[in-house]
Amino acid sequence: MNAKKILRNAILAISLGWMGSASAMSPTPTPEGFDHYMVLMAAGVLDLAEPNPAPGVTGCAGLFCDGEFFQREIMGRDDAALAEFTAQAAAFFEDRFGVWVDDPALAGRISFGLFMTNPDWQYRMYTSSDSRTPAAGWPVRDGGYVLMVLDPDGIALGGEFEGSVAPAGSVMFYGNYNILIGKGASADELVMLFKSSRPAQIQADGSVSLLCELEHEQWGSGFAAVSVANVPLTDTLVQGVGRNVLTFPRYPVAR
Repeated sequence: MNAKKILRNAILAISLGWMGSASAMSPTPTPEGFDHYMVLMAAGVLDLAEPNPAPGVTGCAGLFCDGEFFQREIMGRDDAALAEFTAQAAAFFEDRFGVWVDDPALAGRISFGLFMTNPDWQYRMYTSSDSRTPAAGWPVRDGGYVLMVLDPDGIALGGEFEGSVAPAGSVMFYGNYNILIGKGASADELVMLFKSSRPAQIQADGSVSLLCELEHEQWGSGFAAVSVANVPLTDTLVQGVGRNVLTFPRYPVAR
């Protein structure tokens, strides 16, 4: 193993919080051709009748909650930082999908707003390559902007999708993962940017599959493949079923 590889692994070990309680476990090796990979899963039960599942988290309707808490309290964005993030999200949707979110012609035909994932979904990171992750995993907080198509006839797209139509129920995302590594005052935050590679279609049962590009300041560009297929338990309770595999880079490269 060369010096560069040793240094990189040491940095990863520190940033991902190797802890004494997990010292007996073997590190998960990085798949050949990749620099890093992670596996996130969700298996909590959502109460559709509970709009406020945790202190400060409000406006929940199933999987998604109002995103103000995530932006202010978790990401620590003040008014100026949030305005900058909003502008970045709007520019992304226009560049990639040709959708100007403030277009008067789209009023009532799309929705554009902040979201965060319901903490009761119990979204957690269980595997992170070259690190030791406890069996309970580490909490994943995520949120940002979601653009949804409301028009029953869909909307015409531009940008990278010129000539195509996004049907009703299509969703596109721009936001952050914020993974809490460790416990208490010593916990670190692992932050990544995610942005939809293409529109995703929410099915009648609420299931959806997403493909997202990732950006991390150390690992560079990556890729996430997300699947959500929550299962109803009662009229108001839903069993969360979420799986997400993240890789850096997007595709394996020759060594």
